[in-house]
Amino acid sequence: MGDIQVCIPYATLGPPEAQRSRTWWLTNFGKPRYDSFHIPSAVFNNPDRPIPISSISSSTDTGLTAFAQLGALRLNASRALISLFDRQHQYVVAEATRSMPLSPNTKYPTQNHLWLCGTAIPRTFGICEHVLVGATQDQETPSTRLQTAPSYESELPVSVVPDLAADRRFCNRPYINAAPYNRFYAGVPIRSPKGINIGVYCIFDDRPRSGLDADSVQFLRDMSRTIMDYLHARRVTESYRRSERMVQGLGNFIEGRDDPVPTAGPTPRPSPNGFDPTVLGACWWW
Repeated sequence: MGDIQVCIPYATLGPPEAQRSRTWWLTNFGKPRYDSFHIPSAVFNNPDRPIPISSISSSTDTGLTAFAQLGALRLNASRALISLFDRQHQYVVAEATRSMPLSPNTKYPTQNHLWLCGTAIPRTFGICEHVLVGATQDQETPSTRLQTAPSYESELPVSVVPDLAADRRFCNRPYINAAPYNRFYAGVPIRSPKGINIGVYCIFDDRPRSGLDADSVQFLRDMSRTIMDYLHARRVTESYRRSERMVQGLGNFIEGRDDPVPTAGPTPRPSPNGFDPTVLGACWWW
């Protein structure tokens, strides 16, 4: 069983098998290898009673915000989002428009307002769910099918919706005909080295487009890998800090000292909505 995680890339599985693979990764490990600082503090954003846009703040991680803004700038899009997923929710851990400053945990005026940053939405409410698990042919017609850029097995698939208002799956979503008036979408999965899609990097624009050119497609793939490397590097750093604290604590114990061990960094706050970062993190064993 140990070879399954390596031998069966997530992207090659059909929707039922992919979901079972994701569930296996989520439930068969006790301790996550990546402790998120964003997921525990995420606020549930009920699609029926959405959080006012004026209450949405930028991410505390300016690195992720910069990655999002680079996508909006390079692809001349209205905004870009970075999301991570568990079995039920999509967590928007970073969002940026083209012109907003890179200030952490900041609310912005109307012209730079954020949409979903720092919130969790049901997976079925977003468009990124289709990028994460793949669209099935029997649910689509040629006119509504997610356009996927050609890719080889080793490449990340880039999915495009030229006009959300013309796509029967998304045309009735409130974010199409009301703020932020999304019309164009392009997204790429964020994939771990073990082949598990843990999130999505995407852009939205308020005007429909015919698609993306080859350079834009490659940019999205490159950004996805860059974000994965960033998350991995952050996990390694935090793991080192925890180990350092453990060694210091053991040293104090052996020497009979009661000196408090300094904290290794910000500690995730318990979520007021019951989200379990341990369950989410269990899928990030890369």
